Amino acid sequence: PQTQLALCHYATSYSEENFLVANEFRPERWLRKDNLDRVDNFGSIPFGYGIRSCIGKRIAELEIHLALIQV
Repeated sequence: PQTQLALCHYATSYSEENFLVANEFRPERWLRKDNLDRVDNFGSIPFGYGIRSCIGKRIAELEIHLALIQV
């Protein structure tokens, strides 16, 4: 079936069901251990995908770039 699903990214990112010790900053959780440890490319798509993607995505990305330049 063509079911659409929307999630609260904040809630799913801080859920212990999805990440061990979800409240701690652990960037290594995104690193692959080997070639067999595949990352789900569609596991997190905060701006949506395809024709239903967020129209403000480019503006948000530009704001992120500007903020990083100032750091």
